[in-house]
Amino acid sequence: LNKEHLTLLRHMKECILREVPKKFNVTANDLRLFIHYQPSYYHFHVHVAHVAVDTPGMLVGHSFLLDDVIENIAINGNYFQERTLYYTLPVNHALYTALGSP
Repeated sequence: LNKEHLTLLRHMKECILREVPKKFNVTANDLRLFIHYQPSYYHFHVHVAHVAVDTPGMLVGHSFLLDDVIENIAINGNYFQERTLYYTLPVNHALYTALGSP
């Protein structure tokens, strides 16, 4: 992700916050938008969840709030190229096994 994706990310947020409340009995303020991105997942994707719902995929170290992603890229267009992204790897994950325990 970089500054070239900023317009797309803003547009996605705008569309989600406009369209989801039309289909479901929620307001835009009821929604939590977060993404999965490397290294926690192998491809970028956006999740939309009700703020009252806790899901494992929203854990720190597994996801980023879409608002934070947009703001970080707006401040520094190469934020995700320059920052080290840390990831919590569960011990039962195949990659953990492949890398060996510390």
